[in-house]
Amino acid sequence: MIAAPLVVLALLVAADRIAATAAEHTIATRTEGYGFTSPPAVRVEGFPFLTQLLTGRLDRVDFSGGRLRLGLVTAADVNAVATGIVLGSHGDVISRLTGTGLIPFAGVDRLAQAARVPGARISAGGPHLLKVQVTFGFITATGTAALAVSGPAALQVRLVSADGVPSFLVERIRTFTIHLSALPPGVALHSVRVVPQGVVITVAGHGVPVPG
Repeated sequence: MIAAPLVVLALLVAADRIAATAAEHTIATRTEGYGFTSPPAVRVEGFPFLTQLLTGRLDRVDFSGGRLRLGLVTAADVNAVATGIVLGSHGDVISRLTGTGLIPFAGVDRLAQAARVPGARISAGGPHLLKVQVTFGFITATGTAALAVSGPAALQVRLVSADGVPSFLVERIRTFTIHLSALPPGVALHSVRVVPQGVVITVAGHGVPVPG
């Protein structure tokens, strides 16, 4: 007598996991609309999944390991957590989204050069510091700069040490802004830190639309 309910329960659990796996595949495909060049791994949290589906609200979805195009650069190792995903007939919306991504220094160089910093070569100088090397003609000089968020999609680089940098170059690089483009709608930069491999950005968003 006990076996039959157990079998039914096992079938329900299996059906729930199959539905969750199908949803994870669909969500991974839809991330291309954000600009992912390689889909992240997706995990739908919470059990049972079918109950969430019926109520039209997913508790949490985790994303890991994707690559996201941000204009001139591509962020690697993109990890994000989406909570309170409201499923609607006119589109799905993420109530809250947080995430991180790594912009390698080669990409930071491109962003700095786009900001008219001549021959920029940038490396790590500390958790919030950059070593900025600039080349102008036959002159190459290196300074230390602080890095901070200065807008929804912008980072400010401010020179804090310019030993050996000619005065005419100091004025050109004293403060400059590097811009990220193509952040998903409703998402903005929250914080930034420097690691040996590049710059790690943290983003946050509310009411973020899910690509169709």
